[in-house]
Amino acid sequence: MGDYTVRQFCRLVNLSESVTRQRIRDGEIPHYKIGSNIRIRAEVVDAIRAGDLDATGADGTGGAE
Repeated sequence: MGDYTVRQFCRLVNLSESVTRQRIRDGEIPHYKIGSNIRIRAEVVDAIRAGDLDATGADGTGGAE
């Protein structure tokens, strides 16, 4: 599957858009930009779903690895 927009990512990992954008700004969610559009690689979503990466900050690290 292709990479995800911020909105698609939010739906997949059940985070609000504002929290997701804050974590992107803080460098906690790996991403890249195409022009002004932010994309999140499918591998990042896979890692979050597998429990290898925490984007929610629930582990007390703020989402950092």
